[in-house]
Amino acid sequence: MSILDAYTPDTTFQSFRNVYLVFDWMDQRDLRHFHIFKWNEICDYQRGAPLVADINLQLFSAIAYLHQDKLRLIHRDIKPDNILIKQIDNFKYLVKLGDLGHARKIPPFEGQPMTENITTCYYRAPEVLQK
Repeated sequence: MSILDAYTPDTTFQSFRNVYLVFDWMDQRDLRHFHIFKWNEICDYQRGAPLVADINLQLFSAIAYLHQDKLRLIHRDIKPDNILIKQIDNFKYLVKLGDLGHARKIPPFEGQPMTENITTCYYRAPEVLQK
């Protein structure tokens, strides 16, 4: 996600409390809403499979970007509401992975503990739920 602008309504350092970040407007909202409102497009035999493949490729690319050596981040809250979509052309969409509020650096040492039960319950892996 690119930050387009940042501002604060606070006028002095002593009153400084909030920073507001401005991002791209993602006109298709998120994957959950996209799935509902673009159902016919997704189910279309000719366009649906390439569309789903492209969305997945962009999502996996975002995850790979977070995991690369220079960042080493784990998102920890991937769910349809955090996959943002913007329409570029008739059947072309831009996908961005949002809400990095729970993201953490990958621990430098194997076995180093991280906070458990961060992700939204319904999107946790089965092995996490069994603990």
